[in-house]
Amino acid sequence: MERWSALKTFQELKQQGYTITVLIHDRDASTSSHLQAVFPEATESFDVNHYKKNIVAHVEALADLYDCLNGFAVKLGAHIKYAAKNSNEESTFIAVLDSFIPHCCGDLSKCQEDRCKYKYDKNKVQTVLLSAEHEVKAIAQLSNIIETIKKDSAKLINAPCSNIVESINRMRLKYYDKLRSWKSSYAARSAM
Repeated sequence: MERWSALKTFQELKQQGYTITVLIHDRDASTSSHLQAVFPEATESFDVNHYKKNIVAHVEALADLYDCLNGFAVKLGAHIKYAAKNSNEESTFIAVLDSFIPHCCGDLSKCQEDRCKYKYDKNKVQTVLLSAEHEVKAIAQLSNIIETIKKDSAKLINAPCSNIVESINRMRLKYYDKLRSWKSSYAARSAM
């Protein structure tokens, strides 16, 4: 949501007597602040696919600065999705994320047996590894990103992914196609 539209939408919903108890979104800071301003009792959950996409884009941007990170953005995205889908507690989610950097450096001791193909199949060899000695700055940047993700763990565990949201949007578009008239179709789709 754009900044002004989130605030306007929340205010209109409140004026109409509606209450938001849970909002699922892509971790947009302005949406969060507007939600808390209008509905302070509301809780948030993050859409896993959008969250993952944002993190992957961030790591890919870092890979422009640190060549050694090329290819690791997609791997971190897969780790996030796996952790969110397979964790019922924050400690499990955090353990999966804590295994990422050691795994990328060749240390498989923190990896889960059923998850890591290099751990359960000794014939497979990792072809791209980070060097803990030579790529300290890149690893520190990656570590900072993972620490941020860990802070969001409660909002990612068992969170829905955009597949659910997109299926609802497709149903809305069946009746109100935004390509025909964005302004009128937006009002009609948001009223559904």
